[in-house]
Amino acid sequence: MAFGAFASLSFGQSIKTSKLKKEAGCGQARDVRGPLINEANRDVFTVRRVSFVGNIYTRDRDLRSGKRTLNEGDIFSRRELESSVKNLSRMRAIYPVTMNNIVITLDVPRKDVDIVFCVRERPKR
Repeated sequence: MAFGAFASLSFGQSIKTSKLKKEAGCGQARDVRGPLINEANRDVFTVRRVSFVGNIYTRDRDLRSGKRTLNEGDIFSRRELESSVKNLSRMRAIYPVTMNNIVITLDVPRKDVDIVFCVRERPKR
């Protein structure tokens, strides 16, 4: 499989939450996402890109801060992905993230994986 619709997203680019489903196709069916994660976990895939969509006020660097998520250049593993989802869910600025809120794309010949986290921000107080 080649990179999908997210190859055109630039780092830090935000898309309004109301447009997520229509424009970015944010979220991926389990029957599509599961086999991709299994293949990337079975073989040695490198994380090529980590993107966030839906963050308007929360900075990209805040979402990436510390070891909160997988980073570009990391070796992909299901455990690290689940840890990233759990760590993002602890942030107060966004609603909890689940595995249903991620999109995985693989570039099998290059052994690369792109991860898109679909976030929804909490209202500012």
